[in-house]
Amino acid sequence: MMSTQIPEAVAGGREAIDVVPGEYCVKLDEKPYILFKFTFTLDRAGSGLKHPNVLGRLPCTLEFKHYRTGRSKFWSSRPGVDIFVAVDKMHIRLVLEKTWSYPKLRIGHGEFTASVGGGGSPWAELLSSPVSTLTNIKLATLLEVCRLAMTPQQAKTAGVVLPAVETNNTAFLANALARMGSSKRLAPGNKIILLPDVSFRNSQEVNFVSWRNGQKMVCSWDGFSVWISLCRIDWVKTAQANNISVRTPTDLVYNGIESLAA
Repeated sequence: MMSTQIPEAVAGGREAIDVVPGEYCVKLDEKPYILFKFTFTLDRAGSGLKHPNVLGRLPCTLEFKHYRTGRSKFWSSRPGVDIFVAVDKMHIRLVLEKTWSYPKLRIGHGEFTASVGGGGSPWAELLSSPVSTLTNIKLATLLEVCRLAMTPQQAKTAGVVLPAVETNNTAFLANALARMGSSKRLAPGNKIILLPDVSFRNSQEVNFVSWRNGQKMVCSWDGFSVWISLCRIDWVKTAQANNISVRTPTDLVYNGIESLAA
């Protein structure tokens, strides 16, 4: 639900919007559109959205910060995708409130939060393509954005260019996708291939027996049993060893602009 009680301002035809005059403003680039990057983890419906106005989809690695009881922190990684959609600025409204690098935007009946950089005195945010958003927005909101978004042909005519495919963390993404596609399809006796720096009784191959607690499995080798943590498994080789077909990072790539006929 949109916070309709808070005033808004249309982004089209403006270089800056004074949210609090002399204290806080949002600056916009000169383009007549904004290219948005909507990021989703692969367990969310938005990650697989197929809509004619989606310009592209690229795989990515998401980093999440966690805090332990004693307030020390640690990070975890998850596979995801970036969904790219371009919207004419005349359809974009800025919610007029101070949000310090997290401006709220409205498109049609949808409202979402962007994640941008800012600074200076008075403080100024910069909405410049591509604009990132908070992870895993509601699917209904993304569909509303897509409803009013530019088509791939309109985007191509306007000069929209999508970022290149990231080559960092390709191995992590491949292993994560293989785990998602194969772990629940394992049967007793299937081969489990361990990562290069992991072995059991000098072997990197063990046999699957059963699951324990969802994050560990019981395996056997040469008459011995062992608990194996899922993070110690080479899932790409495990899928291959058991003839299980899985997605690869390349399977997640889509570019609707490049797919148009020249």
